[in-house]
Amino acid sequence: MSGICGIAYSHPKRSVDPSLLGRMLNTMAHRGADRHPSYIASQVGLGVRGLGIQDTTEGDRPVSNKEGTVTVVCSGEIYNSQELKQTIVASGHRIRTCLDAEVILHLYEDHGVQCLNRLRGMFGIALWDTRIRRLMLGRDRLGIQPLFYGLTDDGLWFGSELKAILMGGRVNREMDHQALKDLFTIGFVSGPNTLFSNIRRLLPGHYLLYQDGALSIHQYWDVSFPELDGGSYLSSAGEWAEALKSKLQESVRIHLRGNLEIGGSLSAGIDSSGIVSLMSQVMNRPIQTFSLGYEYALYDEVTGVQTLKDFPGFRLSNQRVMCKKNDFELYPKAVWHCEDPFTTGLEIPRMLLSGLASAHVRVMLTGDGSDEIFGAYPWFRVDQALRQIMRLPLKLRQIIARMPSIRKRWSRACRRLNASAEMNRACYKQIIDSVHEDYDVSLFADDRRPSIPPEDDVYVGLPAGYEEWHPVHQLLYLELKMHLPDYTLRRLDATSMANSLEARMPFLDHELVEFCSHIPMKYVMGSGEDKYIFRLAMRDVVPLEIINRTKRGLLAPYDQWIQDPPEFAIELLSERQIREKGYFDPKMVSGLFRMHQRGDVRHGRTLMGVLGVQLWHDLFVQGCRPS
Repeated sequence: MSGICGIAYSHPKRSVDPSLLGRMLNTMAHRGADRHPSYIASQVGLGVRGLGIQDTTEGDRPVSNKEGTVTVVCSGEIYNSQELKQTIVASGHRIRTCLDAEVILHLYEDHGVQCLNRLRGMFGIALWDTRIRRLMLGRDRLGIQPLFYGLTDDGLWFGSELKAILMGGRVNREMDHQALKDLFTIGFVSGPNTLFSNIRRLLPGHYLLYQDGALSIHQYWDVSFPELDGGSYLSSAGEWAEALKSKLQESVRIHLRGNLEIGGSLSAGIDSSGIVSLMSQVMNRPIQTFSLGYEYALYDEVTGVQTLKDFPGFRLSNQRVMCKKNDFELYPKAVWHCEDPFTTGLEIPRMLLSGLASAHVRVMLTGDGSDEIFGAYPWFRVDQALRQIMRLPLKLRQIIARMPSIRKRWSRACRRLNASAEMNRACYKQIIDSVHEDYDVSLFADDRRPSIPPEDDVYVGLPAGYEEWHPVHQLLYLELKMHLPDYTLRRLDATSMANSLEARMPFLDHELVEFCSHIPMKYVMGSGEDKYIFRLAMRDVVPLEIINRTKRGLLAPYDQWIQDPPEFAIELLSERQIREKGYFDPKMVSGLFRMHQRGDVRHGRTLMGVLGVQLWHDLFVQGCRPS
């Protein structure tokens, strides 16, 4: 991975200050070296920092065509660049560098904005076309690479991180209250929002055009699922499993591209074990692997458990880092890198794991993305449990939701029962919310409450034919559009880049995702077993003990951290600090904090969210960098 940033002014004769662009790049120093001059022309400036994964001598830099009319900067990796180069050369272009940016440049010359459809990989792209004075920003299909933008009255500012845009000093730092609500209901900020009302994420599978002061956004890719009664082009579970294994093998192979040492993250679960096993087959040499343990036994899934390295036939070295109580001191640094806070605290163990890996390798393959494409999160089970009830008339469901036994056990699910039976954005948020803690609007300061929106647009972004899909496919679609890019991938990018480590996810090759979207639902969740078809595909790849192991998600001990927090957290959660920053009700937060510390009721996630917003204010509104 790497990082890009830049400015495009609306006035054609306004010049970009090179020192300002340099300061924007410096906010992302952890994303790689700034080895080459940025591209500065009339009304535009483009910059890039890169880790030099493909060529450590040349490094990433802006690339222009020989006429100087088109210039590209790119973050990420294009895995089919070698194949694309053959096509480009055949069409008459001469390749001068080994950079992915040059491949994109020539594809744009031949195909315009449709060049994005030919790319296979993770990428954030900025391209300036001098001939028509137009900036194009493009983001990969699943949202592996981040890309943000802010529009002002005099131009467009963009970057792989919010910090680069804020450094420009032109974007207002007001809070987005829909984003604040999302944080305390679903645990993350869903795109295109950020906590800043004037900075937006470019959505996955989209590109942005900025020309003559006007901005437009277009979608170039979307995942599609078959109709409910659609046919299947493979006839048995065995055939689907074999085809899935073949697709995943191919994805692992292309994700091993590069000249530097590549390792793998390894837990006790089937996802990372499957990736590392296939890495071992493709590379045919010992693999360096990295694991995470906890001093809290409740959260530890590797200590005392056989992982892949312990089974015969696997040549794996393994190093492990322990997540301990005092690692909560890393939380300010974690918020600095993640920018929009989360409520789970998983940024901390992820940073520890990336820090360990970065001392030995420059690239690490992970098992992330499997839970999203195979529907293995708890809310899929919640949805299945409620589906029969959701067929009842609304009035009858409302009666059920008022039953004391139901409200006590499943208070959040009751909100789902009171809503439309259709699966849309609002219902998806309620499904996720049903496995999280309770909160209500009284958490916020009095003057903030009127700004908290009741609901967002429930039907925005739903494709044609969506209503004909299987209900689980509808849920999977929203999972791929919201939780995957805005929680899983945002956290993974931030914590790996904090340690200048490139994380790659073979499960998220878009061709593999498209294949998985057509696997019949009876094989995705066969007999109630999560990842049934994937477990079947890994039968001759991963030891049976790992295949049959019950899924345990990666967790963080946020309840324990908040119960006995370090001094910085106590100060930020104090009534004085809460009142000064003005986002929350001081008495409400103080009461939640006391109850949690006494052990009466657990409010760890809510308090993690409050603490994250308090840190966010210090770091990004007041501009105080963490020590």
